[in-house]
Amino acid sequence: MQPQTPPPHLYLYPPVLSSNSVKTLRLAALLAAFLAIGAAASGPGDAILLDTMNQELQRNYLALKQKAEPAPYFMAYEVSDIDTHEVGATLGVLNSADNEHHRYLDITVRVGDQKLE
Repeated sequence: MQPQTPPPHLYLYPPVLSSNSVKTLRLAALLAAFLAIGAAASGPGDAILLDTMNQELQRNYLALKQKAEPAPYFMAYEVSDIDTHEVGATLGVLNSADNEHHRYLDITVRVGDQKLE
């Protein structure tokens, strides 16, 4: 009589991860944490910035429309808010971590006749 082997789906082995896989998972978790912190950073300050930009845009547009010759027919403000997070590692050891925040303002003013565009 031959012993019966259980079906293959009953064999449960713990997953074995190589050291490279563990390092990759650790780095991915670290990057996910940095991204979560960056996403949580936007909040009430953004509303204040947008409200201030809108007020200044309206004020400057009306002032230029009255005083400038030729008067502007279009004016726009654009703010680029850039958060940079850099992480460096060698052989699983964290070498460097750097966070930078930059904000740039771009102003567009179009004067003359809108029909010429």
